Amino acid sequence: WYRRTFKVPESFPKADRVWLHFGAVDDEATVWVNGKEVARHQGGYTPFSADVTDALKPDGGENLLVVRAYDPTD
Repeated sequence: WYRRTFKVPESFPKADRVWLHFGAVDDEATVWVNGKEVARHQGGYTPFSADVTDALKPDGGENLLVVRAYDPTD
């Protein structure tokens, strides 16, 4: 499990989408932002991305990112 908080900078253009990019997560990953599932991915050596814009707090406050990584061979 991985967990951290983050804020989108106020200088970030409001009309743009916010994407979260992963280089790789071995082997299965589930990603939540503020309790809303934003991505599932399987494949330990491939990158993936998630558009998290709709899960962000509208007031620009602190957001919570949680990632569950599962490797059945580990």
